[in-house]
Amino acid sequence: MGRGGSRNVACDTGAFSAQGECQTADLIWVGAFGMGGTYYVRVFNTPNNAANILLTIAGAGVSLGMPTPTTSSAVVQPTLQPVAPPAPPVPPLALQNIDDPNKSVPIDNAPHTIAANSATWFRFDYTPLTDNGERIVRTVRLVNGNHSGVRFEVWTPDHVNDWWDNQKPVGRGTVYMLDCDTGEPSESGECESPDLIWIGKFNIGATYYVRVVNDNPQPAVFTLTIQ
Repeated sequence: MGRGGSRNVACDTGAFSAQGECQTADLIWVGAFGMGGTYYVRVFNTPNNAANILLTIAGAGVSLGMPTPTTSSAVVQPTLQPVAPPAPPVPPLALQNIDDPNKSVPIDNAPHTIAANSATWFRFDYTPLTDNGERIVRTVRLVNGNHSGVRFEVWTPDHVNDWWDNQKPVGRGTVYMLDCDTGEPSESGECESPDLIWIGKFNIGATYYVRVVNDNPQPAVFTLTIQ
C-alpha cells in the first residue's frame, strides 16, 4: 500500500518544499491508518552484495517490538545495526492555500497544512486503459477526513477553468460503511469509515484535479492519497 520515496527539498536550506528542486537522500513513507494493528515493512536489496541499512519509524500511536535476527537463502544477508533513537516526525508541508486550479500541485501522499476557511488544489495524470484494454480505477482518499471539517472534490479538465461558475464536480470524497466488529468495508456495516474516499475511472487520459477545502475556523493538517 506504500513505498519509500524521496521528498522534494529546497536546495539552499534542505527544508521540505513541494516546489523544491533537490531531493532527500533518505527514502520516506508518511501515512496513517483507519484501524490499529500490526503493520509490516519489506526491505529488499537488489544489488549482488550485502548492504548495511538503518530503518526508523516515528509518529503518534507507534510502538516497536524487539528486533528479531533473520537469515535469507538469497545472496544478500541482512546486517543488523544498533537501534537508533527515532527520528523526529516529518513536519507537514505548508501549501500556498490558493483557490486556483492553475496553482495545483501533484498529489504526493504526504501530510499538508491548510489555512482556516480556505481551499487548495491538487492534480493527477490519468491513463485510461491497461494493457488488456480495461479502464483503470483510481481511489482518492482523505485520510481521517470524516468529521475533520476538511473535504475534497474531484474535477474534470473540461470544467476546471470555470469551476466557480456554478459548475458541479464529477465527484466528492464520501464516507463508506464498515463492519463495526472487524473494521472491514461492508455494505451492511453500521459504522462509518474514518476516511473520505472517491473511487472512479474516466474515458479519456488527461490531467484531473482535486480541490481540498477546509471549512474549519482554524488551520488543519490533512493527508490526500491516490492509488
